[in-house]
Amino acid sequence: MSGIDYCDMTDGDLEQELVGKKIVKIDTENNTMTLHDGTVLKFHDASDCCAWFEAELEEKNLTDNAITHVTTTGEYGDESWSIHILAANNHIADVNITGNEGSGYYCHSIDLEITNPDK
Repeated sequence: MSGIDYCDMTDGDLEQELVGKKIVKIDTENNTMTLHDGTVLKFHDASDCCAWFEAELEEKNLTDNAITHVTTTGEYGDESWSIHILAANNHIADVNITGNEGSGYYCHSIDLEITNPDK
């Protein structure tokens, strides 16, 4: 297995990993998303000194999805915002992020770990 880690994940990081792919499973208990090619995205809560951020996955409608776009409600680095995952005209999932960047010098978002199956 090979992988990529994003510290302080942005909506652009997530879009880069998702557009053109399909989500086959969302595990809200373990904060994981599995794609059609076996890739697993794990959303980790993050903390550093007085800063902290938490992620919550929310499944909408995974039927016949092929991800076309990722949008954001709120601003990256705010105390809460949502990243919306879209397929054509369907809203298929959200990554809801809450937290506090403390004095502004520590973490600004959650961490994303991506594990790709060996080909």
